[in-house]
Amino acid sequence: MNEYLLIRLLKLLAVSLLASGLIGASISAIRRNRILGLQWSSIGFAAAWIAGYAMLANPREDLKQDWILWSIVWSLVAMLLQALYVHGQIDRFWLGGLATGAIGGAFISMILRDAAMSSWLMLQGILTILVLVLFYLTFRFRHRALSTTGQGYVEPGNAGKLQTDTSLDAIQSWSWFKWIARFEGLSIILLMLIYMPLKYAADIVLDEGSGLVGWIHGVMFVLYTGALVITGPFLGWSWKRIAMGFLAAQIPLGSFLFEWNCHKNANIDSTRR
Repeated sequence: MNEYLLIRLLKLLAVSLLASGLIGASISAIRRNRILGLQWSSIGFAAAWIAGYAMLANPREDLKQDWILWSIVWSLVAMLLQALYVHGQIDRFWLGGLATGAIGGAFISMILRDAAMSSWLMLQGILTILVLVLFYLTFRFRHRALSTTGQGYVEPGNAGKLQTDTSLDAIQSWSWFKWIARFEGLSIILLMLIYMPLKYAADIVLDEGSGLVGWIHGVMFVLYTGALVITGPFLGWSWKRIAMGFLAAQIPLGSFLFEWNCHKNANIDSTRR
């Protein structure tokens, strides 16, 4: 099996992980399980777009193609909506539905590719409507079941509440953020302390000029920024601390130091300052 087929297989597995993580996070009624699904989908997101970039023959030109740009945009939108959905205090089914519809839009872009934009939009609209209807029906069925299976009556005004555990939810959200921070930290070390010195001092180009190393860091930085902005408020961080986290990611070892500062006492409560 040649290198291209191996990368293609990796991308297929990553896309499957991305989609299954998003869907799994959407259907669970327990918030920490939703955040766990978000963790898996984040792995799939990073691996899919790194593998996809590696498959391109001429990345700088190929990335200008509409179907590739829209695939990236839709997957980013899906991840953002899903992160907001799983960290919400109530069950906003429409956020989960829109996130699932967005990842469907990424698949539509990849499948149709050179088809007319009107075809993309029509299928995207149909898919999003169907998903929203499905999520609404699931939402109603789930909370009706809670009121009839011995788990207590669910008042109409509280029908959207999730099964939550503040401490466990915070630990799960912190775990999602810290691992993204660590991989983002590794990516900037690879780029600035290994790749660039070798390129400019020794004329050794690790990615043969394809830009793959920079792309890896870009993907991880996008994930890190999204996780920081969403996890920070959930853990009770001030906007000053969130801004410090963003600035820390601009320098090698910065995200490691920020993570250590947030969690230096090995206690999730220490991240709530």
